[in-house]
Amino acid sequence: MGLCLGTMGAGAGASLLTTCACGAASCCVSMTCNLCGKSFTCQKSAATRGMYVFQFILISVIAYIFSYWAHDWFKDVPVLKQCDEMQCYGNLSVYRITFGLAVYHLFFAIFLIGAKTSNDWRAGLQDGWWPIKFLCLIGIIVGSFFIPNNFFVGYGWVMVIGAGIFIIVQLVLLIEFAYSWNEGWLRKMEDEEIEGSGSNTWYYLLLSVTFLMIAGAISLTGVMYKFFAPNGCGLNAFFITINLIVAIIYCVLCVVPKIREGRPSSGLLQSSVIFLYATYLVWSALMSEPNSMLGDEKQCNPFSYTNGSKAFSVVMGAAFTIISVVWATIRTAGSSENLLGTGESTSSSGGGDIDVEKPLINTVGDDDDDAMDDEKQGTTYNYTFFHLCFCLGAMYICMLLTNWMTFRSQEPTNSTSDDGAISVDSGMASTWIKIVSGWITIILYLWSLVAPVLLPDREWN
Repeated sequence: MGLCLGTMGAGAGASLLTTCACGAASCCVSMTCNLCGKSFTCQKSAATRGMYVFQFILISVIAYIFSYWAHDWFKDVPVLKQCDEMQCYGNLSVYRITFGLAVYHLFFAIFLIGAKTSNDWRAGLQDGWWPIKFLCLIGIIVGSFFIPNNFFVGYGWVMVIGAGIFIIVQLVLLIEFAYSWNEGWLRKMEDEEIEGSGSNTWYYLLLSVTFLMIAGAISLTGVMYKFFAPNGCGLNAFFITINLIVAIIYCVLCVVPKIREGRPSSGLLQSSVIFLYATYLVWSALMSEPNSMLGDEKQCNPFSYTNGSKAFSVVMGAAFTIISVVWATIRTAGSSENLLGTGESTSSSGGGDIDVEKPLINTVGDDDDDAMDDEKQGTTYNYTFFHLCFCLGAMYICMLLTNWMTFRSQEPTNSTSDDGAISVDSGMASTWIKIVSGWITIILYLWSLVAPVLLPDREWN
């Protein structure tokens, strides 16, 4: 009874607030599109993605709040009373909330397989019915509080693996973004030379941004040596040093004439982007370590995941998650088709990549309905890939909120108990997942540099 009342009370409040927020967001999107009247109309695909991003942020904020207040709210709920420490209450609540979010997006990923145009009846569910979908999401989350704790002991490792996969997806997209960024600014520099204006604005801008990112990565490396690699913390020093040495290697390789001949778009800008994010990933991995690795005398993680560092990690993680998902759906629609093995594009343009020059807001000049619905001839992004990214992103947010901690169960204290006590298990698994994920992506970036030289007969885009 305590479980029902506690969970249903929190769920009803969250459901009411979420539904109201959903309605307000829907109204804002509609009003933004309609207030411009005869001037602008929002494309349906952009509005849909915006609503899913809002939904993701809202649930992430709710999970963040529960991570702090779950003990006070649910200390009398039987399924959570099995926790043997205060932190366990918050972590179990976050697990259940993000589990509901992951299941929600996984359902849509499976349900929307093969949806190619807005004429498909399933596209209506993708693009509309927002209050109903929000209520279903809240229902899944509330239902997750009825699942036995032992399920989340095993599911925790599924989320660790899923979050690791999402890190790789993030970094692969980061490589693609870095190349696109560098190519775009190089075109601006060439345009300046052709115009003969004598201005080197884009050259100095590229140089300044590259310098700032490299300086930031080097500074963060120095901070990690100071706080995470004192005498006796050899493994931490190894992680930091390997990242620095490999960064020097690919920063030098990207400007080697032979490499630039095979990959003209290579340059220090994308290497500095990879260097900065890879360094941040090492820092995040070290922050995930247990408080002490060498007994009471030496702490290799002196921050012990304080509230300030937790908030910073969550904000950074949520930002990277949303940017990655949006970039994946806007810029790499064709690539998602290849990842899914269909070998064909869903873009209405018919090409491999989505037309990035196509605006998300159209001026009204033709039929209003056609301007609003930009997916009658073909979807502008892959629905399944989109929801899979959010599913993995939900797992990643869960790991950030819980500091990559899993659970371990103990033997039941009596024969009538189904579950034993649940306690937090903070080990090195999450640290290694982040480190290895970063190494894999760095290997992919190095391969993108040397592959055109090693295999010159192949076409490399």
